[in-house]
Amino acid sequence: MGLLLLLCAKAAGASETFVIDISKERLDKAKELGATHTINPLNENVEEKIRAITGKGVEVAFEAAGAQPTVTSALSALKKKGTLLVVAGFSQEISMDPNALLFKEVNINFSLAYANDFPAVIKSIAEGKLEVKQVITKQIKLDDLVEGGLELLTEDKSYAKILVSP
Repeated sequence: MGLLLLLCAKAAGASETFVIDISKERLDKAKELGATHTINPLNENVEEKIRAITGKGVEVAFEAAGAQPTVTSALSALKKKGTLLVVAGFSQEISMDPNALLFKEVNINFSLAYANDFPAVIKSIAEGKLEVKQVITKQIKLDDLVEGGLELLTEDKSYAKILVSP
């Protein structure tokens, strides 16, 4: 999801993009797709690096991992009146500091499972604004779904999206 969000942000005119991930392979793919900056939070402080580059933080942050550390990081990277858009599901509850959000006047929006997004995305792909084929790293048949798809995605982070044909 994160790599596709990067492509969408670029297509929407984002002049600077930050991709945060702990996987070197995903960060390399993000650079290949045109990310302006990549950050591994195990090696660098996300908020400090973003503030050093932007001065005030980012206008919009996307949360696509569904984990406490990424929510915390995304919220801290926002500038005053910035927006966090959550597109990931979560396996457990998370917490947020309401006063930190209040003082920054942060907006948080949620989007669930492509709700009303298909027409705009299809139009962007058809118009050549979104080059999604570059995110497909493998094509398989339905019979290979488990071994050649699901297991591979969990074992090898160099795979982004695997296209499955019946």
